[in-house]
Amino acid sequence: MKRLLLTIVLFCSIIIAKAAVIIWDGGGGDGLWNTAVNWVGDVVPGAADDVILDNSALAGTYTVTLPGGAVTVAINSITITPLVANNITLILPNTNTANPGFSVTGTGDALILNIRAILINSSAAAAGSGISITNTFRINNGGHYVHKTGGGNAAIISQLSPVAGTELGEFEFDDPTGSTIISLSGRTFGTLTLSAVANSGIASYIGSGAVTCNVNGNLNINTGVSFAISMSADFVVKQNYNQAGSSTFNIQSFTNSNNIKVTGNVSIGGTITESNTGLPTFELNGTTNQQISGMGSLQNSITFLMNNPAGATLNSPLTLPYN
Repeated sequence: MKRLLLTIVLFCSIIIAKAAVIIWDGGGGDGLWNTAVNWVGDVVPGAADDVILDNSALAGTYTVTLPGGAVTVAINSITITPLVANNITLILPNTNTANPGFSVTGTGDALILNIRAILINSSAAAAGSGISITNTFRINNGGHYVHKTGGGNAAIISQLSPVAGTELGEFEFDDPTGSTIISLSGRTFGTLTLSAVANSGIASYIGSGAVTCNVNGNLNINTGVSFAISMSADFVVKQNYNQAGSSTFNIQSFTNSNNIKVTGNVSIGGTITESNTGLPTFELNGTTNQQISGMGSLQNSITFLMNNPAGATLNSPLTLPYN
């Protein structure tokens, strides 16, 4: 009988250990993931644990930094949920060389960024994407992921959740190496942002694919960015197209005649062009009146197509050099 009771106790202890929820309290004051006193219970999360970064045990805005070196942090799941007006940031630093440096292995939505939650991936791994997500990566509206590494991105993008409420969850590229191939074919983003801050204001992004790429929210092309695609399939922006000045969107760099379809408003601050023999189309395909603004330009053989029964309003001059 005693042996049976002992077995039951040990079994229950194993179950509890595998289901632990670990909450950040910042007790160590250094913002480091591997400092035990930064966690409720003074225990660093393990591979079977569910992690919560919120304001239940620590008020205000704060940042948590994962370890540097050839170190992999593995957990079951993580949810980042700041209270109103606060930001909570988790950083995989550029001193981390492991592949992966951060691994999330749980089922379902295993990595969740809620509004004002920020995850910055600055991995310095020689290969791989720095962060490994076995199941779904959910960036809810107002959440923000920054791919600030020259490492791969396909493995992360393939895990993005496309469900309602993620349209304005932002996936930002800010490559410090200056040049990145983005996995576009068959992918679905919430809001996609291309930036050039990490490489002193200049960044080049390219992509290709034979299966439609959907951006369920906004496409933001920031200053200093060159974005060139050679897709044979559609590139669809279901909300707004925002292109800053001193940027270029080459909508066809090969021989394909593809379509860029935008449902929302269009702001062209830079240049939209093509650079090969393909005959691409930039199409307005919304169902309500679309606003067109900005002092940018269309160049070369691009067809500008109106496919919206509600029409569009031109708020600034736009020259159509081709068709």
